[in-house]
Amino acid sequence: MGGSFTSYKGVTENRIIRLNADGSKDTTFTTGTGFDYSVGTIVLNPSEKILVGGAFTTYNGVTENRIIRLNTDGNKDTAFATGTGFNDYVGSIVLHSDGKIFVGGNFTTYQDSNESASLIALHSETNLATENFTNANGVSLYPNPVKDILNIDLLDNTSISSVKIYDLQGKLLLEKASNDIDVSSLSAGLYLIKIATEKGEFTKKFIKE
Repeated sequence: MGGSFTSYKGVTENRIIRLNADGSKDTTFTTGTGFDYSVGTIVLNPSEKILVGGAFTTYNGVTENRIIRLNTDGNKDTAFATGTGFNDYVGSIVLHSDGKIFVGGNFTTYQDSNESASLIALHSETNLATENFTNANGVSLYPNPVKDILNIDLLDNTSISSVKIYDLQGKLLLEKASNDIDVSSLSAGLYLIKIATEKGEFTKKFIKE
């Protein structure tokens, strides 16, 4: 469990705790002083390590800016190196089937880079290079934000083999092989668009008004 709480049954538990099936504290999960600010999302990966995102800037007294991965015993997983992390709140973490980790929130930088505001994909759980959503070479989306028709401009006139649109939970919503996509049926919000061409795949984000 994660949140804004600072105690459980009258005992200090700063914003994260693991409970047994009977509601008692699992004492094998040790978090020390826990988080300094709220936890917004918790995700277990296939190996049962624990990805945590939120508004926190420290874990157990050590700087961890808004994302961390914990081992099953509550200690930090040092193989998951996020550097300076995020500059603002992380509210959503989604594991993709190809191993990438989608992270959403109010942030505008990750590891001091502003290439991906509000949404980012980390390539894998051990290699945290970022997926470039905003500057994929030779690909332009317009208008963005969009109301009805989203146009895709490939500057080198490369042909499109497929276009797939996903929500932030990784659910496929639309699929088409065209330079113009009717998105009028989508609700307002932030989406991912994956464009496959003969030169590779590009992933960008767009806003539906």
